This record gives sequence, C-alpha cells and structure tokens, in this order.
Amino acid sequence: MIKTNGMKLMECINELEEIESIDTKLTFAIFRSSAYSKIESMVNKLKQRIEEQMKASKISNDTYDAKNKEMIKKYEDELRKIYVEYENSIINVQLEMQEAESNQKIAIANLKKINDMKNEALQKQEYIEQLINNPELHKQYTNKVDAYIEKFNNYNKIIDECLIETELVRQEFLRTLDEVDIIDENNQLTTKNESFFQGLINKIKSLFSNKKSYETQFVNPTEENITKLENENVERIKEVSRKNVKFLATIIVMKKKINQYFNLTAERG
Repeated sequence: MIKTNGMKLMECINELEEIESIDTKLTFAIFRSSAYSKIESMVNKLKQRIEEQMKASKISNDTYDAKNKEMIKKYEDELRKIYVEYENSIINVQLEMQEAESNQKIAIANLKKINDMKNEALQKQEYIEQLINNPELHKQYTNKVDAYIEKFNNYNKIIDECLIETELVRQEFLRTLDEVDIIDENNQLTTKNESFFQGLINKIKSLFSNKKSYETQFVNPTEENITKLENENVERIKEVSRKNVKFLATIIVMKKKINQYFNLTAERG
C-alpha cells in the first residue's frame, strides 16, 4: 500500500509520542533514583552514627534496639514526606508539558490539513482564477498557516518552561534534604584513650553512667531534631505545594494568551 503524506505525518506523530513517553519515564527515573539514593544515604548516616555512639558509650545493641529503630523510622518517614511532595510537583509539571506537546501535534496535523486542501484546490482551474482575481484568498490561507505555526512555537515556550521547572524542583529537593540533615557533627560521644587502671575504673562507672550519657548526649538531642523536622515539614510541604500552584497558574495564563492570539489570527483567515 502506498502511504499518503497524511499517513506518513501520523506515523511521525506516533513515533514522537513514543519518544516523549520514554523521555518522561526517564525524567522520573532520574529524579527517583537520585532522591532514593540521597534519602538512603542520610538514613544510613544516622544508623552509622547510632552505632558509633553506642560503641563509644559501651552499650549493647539490645539495650536501645527498639528506641534506635523508632528514631530511624521516624527520620526516614519525614524524609519521604518531603520527597512525595516534590514528586507531586514534578508530576504536575510533566502533565502540563505533555498537554503542550499534544497541542503541538494538533497544530501540525491542522497545518497539514490546510496545506492539503490548498493543494487540492489548486488543481482546479476556477480556484486559480479566483486567486488571480482575489488576492485576499491567498492572504486568508497565509493567516491560517501563520496562526498554527505561531501556536506551535508558543507551546514550545511552555515546554521549555516545564523543562526548566522540572530541573529547578529536582535541585531544590536535593538542597532541602541537605538542610534537614539532623546529624550534628558536634553532637557525638567519643572513645578516649585510657590506661589499664583508668579503664578499669571507667568500666565500673559505666555500669551506672553509660546509659544516661547515651540518652542525654545523643538520643534526646536526636529525637528533638526529628521532632523539629516533623513540625517544620508541615509548613515546608505547604510551601512546596504553593510554589507548584503558582507555576501552574503561570502556565494557565500562557495557554490562555496562546489561544486568544490564535483565535484572533485564525479569524483573519
């Protein structure tokens, strides 16, 4: 079967949709991969610090196992809350970009349709005579073509804005994780070098003081930091949502202007 230009165009559009789908999935894959890696690194950092502090305090793992697991889970939960909100922002941006790409395809298809109609008309002698006697017909055709080309280009601006916003959201998320890192390098117990006699005395003292030391100098401050993170996350998540809504509102305004300009231009045709 011989393929018409219209069939070839639809094949190109379908191929473009497949490429865009792959690109969108790749964008999410990169974001999720970097996000999960960062969160895992931060949680592991807390686990490592817990091990170091228990070793410095000479406390057995069983003594604070439940407490330590609770701290780790709360910390990870709060980090994932941040991630989910930023992920929702990127999803919304990607949806706007996909809509813009769909509108571009429609513009291309309509441009092809107008061109086919003109070529078909040019095969008729009476239409050629009309063009000669009435140049306004050619102007009407040109206006419609210009309108669809301008529409395509304007939606390209939306796509560019969405690409920029996606990267900005990704970078802001990673910066936010750095800001909410609860591990205080100055807040740690250390293992000191000691003589045999001093070590024996310290072992006797440790029967009474190590637990208290671990709690007051590490557990309590760490729990306070996690609680602070939990409280701050409420407003932090709201702010991420507000920024996303503001961006989407900007895109809505851009789409409205595109449609208004297109309607004015196309009507002249």
